[in-house]
Amino acid sequence: MRGLRADLAATAEAARSTARAADFRKASRQPSEGIRELKEAEMLLQAFRDDLRVELRLQATRQPLSAVTLETVRTVLDQARISIRNSLSG
Repeated sequence: MRGLRADLAATAEAARSTARAADFRKASRQPSEGIRELKEAEMLLQAFRDDLRVELRLQATRQPLSAVTLETVRTVLDQARISIRNSLSG
């Protein structure tokens, strides 16, 4: 039983060591062409979303959003989506 436990512990440690080495190799590699840009675009989208979400919630604490404001948000976001999709396919 002790031998089995020792083998299992050794196997688990080897697996952890292999995973750490793989993570290190992955982190040290230069991102392939386009990956860096994709990650930056995703970060920009996330920051945009986060900023606007905070603004909307702050506004909602002062007064409810109007139907006009909601429609403006919808229209502007639809236009942004169309523009970004057009740039992606171009």
